[in-house]
Amino acid sequence: MDVATLASTLAAAETPHDPATPHTSSRGHAAVPPGRSNAEPSTEQPTAQGTQDTQDTQDTQDPESAADPSTPELPALEPDATVPETSAPGTSSETTTPETTTPEAGDHPSAAPQSPTGTTGSSNGKYRAPTTGTLTSTFGDGRAHQGIDIANSTGTPIVAVADGDVISAGPAQGFGLWVRIRHDDGTVTTYGHNNDNLVTVGQRVTAGEEIATVGNRGISTGPHLHFEVDTPAGNKVDPRLWLAERGATITGSDRDS
Repeated sequence: MDVATLASTLAAAETPHDPATPHTSSRGHAAVPPGRSNAEPSTEQPTAQGTQDTQDTQDTQDPESAADPSTPELPALEPDATVPETSAPGTSSETTTPETTTPEAGDHPSAAPQSPTGTTGSSNGKYRAPTTGTLTSTFGDGRAHQGIDIANSTGTPIVAVADGDVISAGPAQGFGLWVRIRHDDGTVTTYGHNNDNLVTVGQRVTAGEEIATVGNRGISTGPHLHFEVDTPAGNKVDPRLWLAERGATITGSDRDS
């Protein structure tokens, strides 16, 4: 053996062998572990127990789950149609109670006033009745009523009972709208629940001049005029007596007569 061959043999002997690398023979074939042949590895066959388990599984299936070819398949049932819910007509319905107001003490106008009978003035024409219609509430009237009520249709003219100056014309609590006039002798007259005011504060008016129209404003149960008279000393007096003393009267039915 020459030196080159000896060196090659020694180098091969010093190289470590990887156990994972199959050992090849000098002919180039992988070494076969002892006890095994070069034939193809055989596939393991299922055991008799595994075959029996499979057969048992097939035998335990529900016989009813298998379709019987002799039995025709029934069509699927349609779900019941949904019947819309209906309710019987209610025996009562919600109602809204109209809002009402409490009338001023003594304000009780007639629901169906009589036809106007006109006004009567004194012989010298200085005084007039404030409006025409039906007297529905008198002075006092057992309820501290401080004036009289004359019912008539909405829009009926209201006139000044005598010459004077307008000292109030506009909204007033309880009256809705009112007009107040101070006459030349210092007497003050009040006209309330008016539908419209036709004069302004400071305006000079004469007896019989239209100053407003009959209405249903404020605390009232129907269209009417609430009329009051205050003496120059500030005392409330019966408007009918005050007018009668001056030759002016209010004709028509009196609820209390």
